[in-house]
Order: sequence, then C-alpha cells, then structure tokens
Amino acid sequence: MKNNFKIIAAAMFVLAATTLTSCNKDKNVYAEDLTVTIAENPLSGAEIGTVIATTEKSFITYTITSQSPTGVVTIDATTGQLYVDDAYLFNFEINPVITIMVEADNGNNSDVSTVTINLTDVTEVPAAIGDLRDGGLVFWVNSNDIHQGYVCTVNDMAGSSANWVCYDILNPTTINGADGVSVGSGAQNTTDILAGCADSGTAADLCSNLTLNGFSDWFLPSKDEMTAMYDNKTAVNAASIANNGENFDEGILYWTSSEFSADKAFDFYFSDGATDGTLKLKLNTFSVRAVRAVRAVRAF
Repeated sequence: MKNNFKIIAAAMFVLAATTLTSCNKDKNVYAEDLTVTIAENPLSGAEIGTVIATTEKSFITYTITSQSPTGVVTIDATTGQLYVDDAYLFNFEINPVITIMVEADNGNNSDVSTVTINLTDVTEVPAAIGDLRDGGLVFWVNSNDIHQGYVCTVNDMAGSSANWVCYDILNPTTINGADGVSVGSGAQNTTDILAGCADSGTAADLCSNLTLNGFSDWFLPSKDEMTAMYDNKTAVNAASIANNGENFDEGILYWTSSEFSADKAFDFYFSDGATDGTLKLKLNTFSVRAVRAVRAVRAF
C-alpha cells in the first residue's frame, strides 16, 4: 500500500513539474539580434530589416527602447519590420554604424534584440545650386571644391521676426567679433553674438537653436552669404516651392549676422540685394532664414 502511495505521489510530482515547465515555456520569448549592411543615403520609409522573435503565445509586440542616433528608424509593432525614419541621419561620414535596441514582449516576458546597421560609403555627387541635401537647399558652392558649400532652410523661420541682439538704447555696445561680412564668416559671427548676448529669441539665437532634418549647426548668415542667396534666389525659390517651402519675401527685411556699429547691423533686401545704406537699429525686428555649412555633400 505504501509503495502504491509512493508511486502515485511521484507521478503527481512529475505531472506538476511537466505542467509548470509547459506554462513557463509558454511565457518565454526569444529575440534574435539583427545585423544589416546598407548603402548610405536611403530613402525615407525604406525597409531595413525585420527583428525576429519567437514565443509559444499568440502575439509579440515590438518596441524600440533606444537608438543611436535618436530618431533614425521606426518599427512596426506587430511585425518587427524596421523602416528608415530620418534619412538625413543615414550618412556614412557622420554615422557609419547605427545601433538600435528593440524589445519583444509577449505580455508575460520580454527579450531584447540588438540591431546593428552598418553603412557603406557612396561616392558623393557634386553640389549644385538648388539641390536639396544636407538638411536644406544649396545656395552657394565652393568654386575650389564643388563638394563643399552652404545650404539654407526652405522656409523663413516660423515666428522669426526678431531683434538682432540684446540692446540698451541708452548705452549701445559693440559685440566682440561678429564683424565678418564674407562668405564663411556667418557661423563665427553667430557664435560671437551669442557670447555677447544670452537673450533668447534674437535672430542668432533662433538660428543657433534650430534642429532641422537631423542637423543642429545652423547659423545666421553673414552679409555676403545673404548676397549669395540673393544671387541664386531664382533657383533657390523654385527649389523651395518644389519642396513645400516658400520664396524669399521681397517686401520685408532680413537680418544678417554682420555687425556695423554699436547700434546697427546689416540687414538685407531681397527685392534688389541692397545691404549698404540699409543699416538698421539692432532693436528693430526683421525676418530670419537660417543657414548651415555643408560638411560633406551627399545625394538625396
């Protein structure tokens, strides 16, 4: 009798252990790491690859928990398919390796997949006026290196009617620096203005704090950089409209980053390209269009 009891107890233990193991197995989820290699400059929305996870439950939900750089991809929560989100970030010269962490969750347990995207370099296309690349529209190309130049935003900055700088009408002061007028001086002018004035909402501040299309190194253009935009405004305007932007407004004034004196700075008319003789008090509010240097020009 005792032996029969022992046999029954052992059988019940085995059954319980089998049942527990089966339940735990149902709750497990296993996510595979993914490594892909693609050429730089893919199109926004392009498929990259699929995170694979397995479970004995009926569903898995996929979520991106981190990505470097931020905002580079999106994921289909049901299928695990990854897509290009910010195409500007798929730049071999800036981000040769992109890393994403994806969590696969079945409602009880989760596992993490490490996704590694290796970019391959693509021979860069020479810059041309009006090209949409590196975050904006090309308006100036270096005659000594046609892979280098400057781009501007396709729109004036929203709500960007701004003062040039902090201004005390009873005691105007000159910014230390900010006196460059040539092409290539706008970035340093902007840095100088911000060093001399910490106020938010100035023309230089609006440009410097702009993050657009994956780039955050925008600046207020110098007088000659604005002139370069004017010289090529027909092509830039056409490209702006084609890319849901706007023409330069010929009925208003734009600030440049080039200081003239303690109480004046150069502004700019797009109606006739005038700058000299149109100096305005720094407390006046004019429009702003940001500019950024093109580091390595690439095809879009």
